[in-house]
Amino acid sequence: MVEAYHDKESKNTLYIYDSLNGNIIDTLDTIDSKNAYYKIALLKSEYGWFKLKNSQRLPYDRKSFDFENYWVKSKDFIIYVVNYDNNHQIYLYNSPSKKANRIHKLNNFKITSIPETSAFWTKVSFKVGTKTVEG
Repeated sequence: MVEAYHDKESKNTLYIYDSLNGNIIDTLDTIDSKNAYYKIALLKSEYGWFKLKNSQRLPYDRKSFDFENYWVKSKDFIIYVVNYDNNHQIYLYNSPSKKANRIHKLNNFKITSIPETSAFWTKVSFKVGTKTVEG
């Protein structure tokens, strides 16, 4: 399971679907407050969609939404990449395996998008200058 965020930087409404390519059952509108956000637990990704575990609006009202086993399109999500060990470094790999090649190093904190998830691995994407980094 991966936790992602949807906040004012995610400029579009998030539509909740009952199935892949199904019917819209609810929406999470963009939050105007700079400190508020939706925290969303993603179970898996399939064909450009994420299956949801749950969602909460934080930090003020701590409202929870029961969206377990519903779906959202896998765009307009943000994940905050941070490592709390002594050197605050995280390595990106070219595949979801501990034996994969390191392709990029993140120092401290980075906001990225999420193209897909796989078990406890998350593929992230972001720009460094004009170059797009994915890993």
